[in-house]
Amino acid sequence: QECPNDVYNGECHVNMLRKMQASFSWDWGPAFPSVGIW
Repeated sequence: QECPNDVYNGECHVNMLRKMQASFSWDWGPAFPSVGIW
């Protein structure tokens, strides 16, 4: 099955990724680093 390149920029299954919401930069909270020594 071909994916629409103009919609997903060539990434067919980008909706299957499991990432935290801050990784897509549409979070509304403060910009704290997600990794590091704490």
